[in-house]
Amino acid sequence: MSYHYWMTIALVVILLSGCTADGGELDKSGAEDIAHGKIIVTSGDEMEYLEQDPEKWFLYDQGFDWDNPDPSLTDWDNYNINLDDLPWDAEQWMHGGWHDIIQIDRNELSNSIGENDWVSMYNYGAEWVYYLEEPYTWNMLEFPENKRTLIKGINQNIIDSSWLPSIYRQFFTLKRVSSGTLTLWVIGEVDVYIDPPFGTRLLSNDSPKPRCFLGRGVGNGANPTKITISIPEIKSGTHCLYFVHRAAPQAEQFAMMHTLTATPFTSQTSDGGWAVEECDCSCLSSNATAEYLVHDVNLPNGKVWEPVPGTDHSTEYVLGKWEPVHIIPCHQADKKAWGKDYRGTPWQTLYNKCASWIYTVSDPMDEWNHCRAWETNIYRQVFSVDKDCNANLILYSNDLVDVYVDPFIDLDPPYDSTPLISTDPNGQAPNIANPYHVGTSVHMHGGRMMTIPIFLPKGTHTLYFVHKNQYYPSDQTKAYDYYGLIYSLCCKEECKCDDE
Repeated sequence: MSYHYWMTIALVVILLSGCTADGGELDKSGAEDIAHGKIIVTSGDEMEYLEQDPEKWFLYDQGFDWDNPDPSLTDWDNYNINLDDLPWDAEQWMHGGWHDIIQIDRNELSNSIGENDWVSMYNYGAEWVYYLEEPYTWNMLEFPENKRTLIKGINQNIIDSSWLPSIYRQFFTLKRVSSGTLTLWVIGEVDVYIDPPFGTRLLSNDSPKPRCFLGRGVGNGANPTKITISIPEIKSGTHCLYFVHRAAPQAEQFAMMHTLTATPFTSQTSDGGWAVEECDCSCLSSNATAEYLVHDVNLPNGKVWEPVPGTDHSTEYVLGKWEPVHIIPCHQADKKAWGKDYRGTPWQTLYNKCASWIYTVSDPMDEWNHCRAWETNIYRQVFSVDKDCNANLILYSNDLVDVYVDPFIDLDPPYDSTPLISTDPNGQAPNIANPYHVGTSVHMHGGRMMTIPIFLPKGTHTLYFVHKNQYYPSDQTKAYDYYGLIYSLCCKEECKCDDE
């Protein structure tokens, strides 16, 4: 065969091989497909640990007194409360200074715990990691006499309690909605979270499980123990895994390693039903991971609930009970309300970012296309960015929306948390100086776009939306009308960030 023929074949092979990797996903050397999935995350130097101040940590459980847990029990030997069953908490949980993780030398570890099935994880690029403050290392722990537990170099009287957790984080990005399998080897125990909202309490044995909690791995004493956690669905975009790692009681070793395998869904559709091949560079889009704040709809004098400072609801704006939002199917939003057809709707490019129209209503008799006037709801959605970046929030809504980013949450007590206040119908901004308020959309009716520039430091963030169904008193036919919101947020450093 001719020289040109073989050159053509070689060129085709090169082009095809260059198109097989999904953009934005980690490409680990040595990684291979497992059950038609791809290993996109491995433990190693891309992880970070949270620098902690022990003086800021506390146990919080309905007024639990750290210095005097139970006045009726003075004999500590007979005090049987297991403090591990109480929720650990900290002012800086998920916020604070993040630093390079410590990796364990492979030769040192193999000689200490022996080779096992975990050695195969090395083929995927995984490493054993840990973090302890000097002079302690992964295999040099100290448990003082009388069960006085060492907490980052500080001894405190904590009975039957393990170490204060070491917290790690690791970012990853998916362009397609996928299922995942997280495989961990752990010496000690570890709780795993994905994109937790700031203010999420660390899990105790009796705590209700938040949506961001993926699972717990408990090791077999000081032995390396394999844990497998299945994740049914991971949305496209950038995410952050958080690991809360505790030592086993009286153990001499402390370490963990992991891989995350992602398998894209064969049929890609948004929550609203829009078919997509893959989502583009958006790091956040409105979808079923958004939540609304459950509130009391039976207010006196027939008033409709809305966030107003100084009321009984002024402390629940960022720490209340949250439930999933409702999704408006794309064909309904397009044909029944603001658009004419799929091709003519101005927000169609948001569908390709996997965004969906979202809403919720307090009266089950109402729907998004027949919602009472002044219906107000607060939504939140968590997202992560793996670098400092400038981002654009692209938003379409019906009626009035106020947008907040990362409002302040005081964990103990929560009374100083930032209240989320809605703009009045005349377009006046919230009447408080609030650095967390980033934008307002007024008199929006589906087809209007608003773009809000936001600077985002590396880490996990939460967007809050105060959405009011607005109507004009002069037109009583608007007492019930459409009510919906759709948005997408992307980092301008990563992609073209507009709606063209």
